[in-house]
Amino acid sequence: MLTVKYVEDESELLALYAKIGYNGKIVSGINAVLYDGPKSVGFCRMVLTAEGLEIVEFVLSKEAWDEPGYDEFLFRTVLFKLSRSDVLVRIKTGDKRLAVYGFKRRGEYMEVRAADIVFPTCAADIKR
Repeated sequence: MLTVKYVEDESELLALYAKIGYNGKIVSGINAVLYDGPKSVGFCRMVLTAEGLEIVEFVLSKEAWDEPGYDEFLFRTVLFKLSRSDVLVRIKTGDKRLAVYGFKRRGEYMEVRAADIVFPTCAADIKR
């Protein structure tokens, strides 16, 4: 069963990074970790900035990327939690797939007010 938990413990996060083959060493901010049963398989790291909340890392293990829907499950879970607020959510990317959730291009970022996030019934037709 897939679950998402927020993890603050630096040693746990660094162990997760190493286990999934991610070389990053920065664990500050808000870390949402994706679990497949007891096994951690990915994370989404966010930081608060003067402009809002920025998603700065979205990393899954190779096995999790190969599983259909794991990436969308983590992303939708994070967005759902954020949608209970009015923070501006920002991602430094031009990825047009984010438009289905209400993100709009602003400079080098895709942005949406958390309260304005939309959840399409199915995003299965959105190709990675």
